[in-house]
Amino acid sequence: MLLFALPACHTSQVKLVITETIREKDTITLGDTIKKMFFIINQTGSKVNIFRIIASCGCTIVSDIMETYIANGDSIILTVKYTPEQIDSGDVSKTIVLYTDANPKLYDVSIKAYVLNERQ
Repeated sequence: MLLFALPACHTSQVKLVITETIREKDTITLGDTIKKMFFIINQTGSKVNIFRIIASCGCTIVSDIMETYIANGDSIILTVKYTPEQIDSGDVSKTIVLYTDANPKLYDVSIKAYVLNERQ
């Protein structure tokens, strides 16, 4: 009988790496805008296409990304701006979802703020 030692299988996947997927809290007032940048690094081993980027509401604006794909080893900067609406008050979290052909296919980032709304 022959015995072979097999290496353990690893199910972790190499994927897009996003620095600080949650950008923590700034205190802002109505009319102010906060701007956060997220660095997205492609470590998948192949080109990744970004099909769509959706923000959780109209008060969150995502920068235009010049390329719709990220070559392996390259990175892009995703810039997100948030301007609170009249109804925003207290702790607020806004999410941006990236739809890709990577595995996993969906990636999300969030910004958080504490909104001082003097009208409420």
